[in-house]
Amino acid sequence: MSQARREQPRSTDSVFPEGTAAFSDAIAGSFQTMFKTMSDLQQHYLQFATHRLEKNAEAASEFLRCKSWEDIAALQQSWAKQVSDEYAQHFAKLAEVTQNAMQNGAAQFDNSAKRQH
Repeated sequence: MSQARREQPRSTDSVFPEGTAAFSDAIAGSFQTMFKTMSDLQQHYLQFATHRLEKNAEAASEFLRCKSWEDIAALQQSWAKQVSDEYAQHFAKLAEVTQNAMQNGAAQFDNSAKRQH
């Protein structure tokens, strides 16, 4: 190969097809969205786990103060309802965070496709 040919700078336009930059931007944006979502989900999981541990410790203390089987049954029913309600709220929040992330990711690809045309 001649020296002159090796020294010629290559234009990135000739190396990468048109629209590649927009696609790369969309991919980078989707990775950012994914990591933000993972971080948000992790935060929600940790907050929920901490909350449940505190509530379970409180319930354990209350169980020790029960004086009859009826007290235990009533407390157990109350605790079970609270737990199931809180888990339902927690998973609804996780679904909301995930849905928002999916919508943001789809919007990034839509914007990328619009820039290509």
